[in-house]
Amino acid sequence: MDPFLDLYWNLDQIVCWAETRDPEIVRIAAIPKECRPRTSLNLLPHYPHDALRLLGVDRDVEGELWATSGLNPKVREFVPPTGVREIAEQTGRPAYEIFDETGVFVVRPLSSAASKFWRAWMYASSSDRAKTTTLFSTRGDDRTRIVSDPQLTDLSSGLVDSIRTYVSAPEAHGPPHVFVREAFPTVKYLEHLFRSARLQAIGNLPGDPRALAINVSDWSGLEIDVGGNRGRMCVWRLGQTRAIGGGDFENVRVERNQVLREFPAEPPHEGTAPSGVASDDDARAVIRAALDEQGGFIGQENGAEIVRRKFPKFPKKRAMQFVRELTGNDKPGPKGPRKNRARNRAG
Repeated sequence: MDPFLDLYWNLDQIVCWAETRDPEIVRIAAIPKECRPRTSLNLLPHYPHDALRLLGVDRDVEGELWATSGLNPKVREFVPPTGVREIAEQTGRPAYEIFDETGVFVVRPLSSAASKFWRAWMYASSSDRAKTTTLFSTRGDDRTRIVSDPQLTDLSSGLVDSIRTYVSAPEAHGPPHVFVREAFPTVKYLEHLFRSARLQAIGNLPGDPRALAINVSDWSGLEIDVGGNRGRMCVWRLGQTRAIGGGDFENVRVERNQVLREFPAEPPHEGTAPSGVASDDDARAVIRAALDEQGGFIGQENGAEIVRRKFPKFPKKRAMQFVRELTGNDKPGPKGPRKNRARNRAG
């Protein structure tokens, strides 16, 4: 039986899925019947982020989490040190590839061919995934040669078709959006979903084989933390995390369909807002707040950048349009009329 298709998922499987949308990590995080499971910490090296960056189809899953949660991340512009900028200019390499700063995100526009390849790779066998990653790593920047590589015939036909289409298609237009953003609090958000009854968990009291529903009133006195004999995600009474046992509720699990409802496998369509977040009104609210902070005026480019720092996938041209609407400024630069400030902020 494929653990990804199990009726219930454990807490580590849920967290790993929320942060990657990768079926393979869900399989790795399952509790095996015949050996000791990996600890929560040992699951992190199996995240697919490095492989997806190598393939050129990395997805900003964390940005999707921020957007759907309604929480507001701290976001700032990526400003590399002067020495790094000089090296970047001399070598022609992007500064973010030279200087590794915690929290740097590089969000690239993905073509439909890239999205289809992402999906095919994610749902391929672990063997095919490894072979594909090796194939891309050996070809470097000249990916068009992959279509004639004899190793391609070792892969499944569906994955081969998606690779050929991907490497032959023109790249999506537009530069990458580079910024620094704080890490999403996945576990705390998961606790919120339980306390608001958007997810319903079941578990066992220690020594009792009968499953019990963990209700909203229970969750008011519980928290999720890594601990116990296995070093896994467990449910404990507040402040009572221990290094022994399996939690105050053991074997906590959630129906797979509930998890997929809250953390969908597919990314939201470009330019649309998941669960109504990052709507046009949300973008306008961000611009109005920026107007208040900057004395009633911002340029179109600056305003669009402020919106996209909070909602990285919000269309730049649409954000610039809202800046024009709210400032009465038809010029893209930093200069322009400052009409009706009070009305603009209140409208």
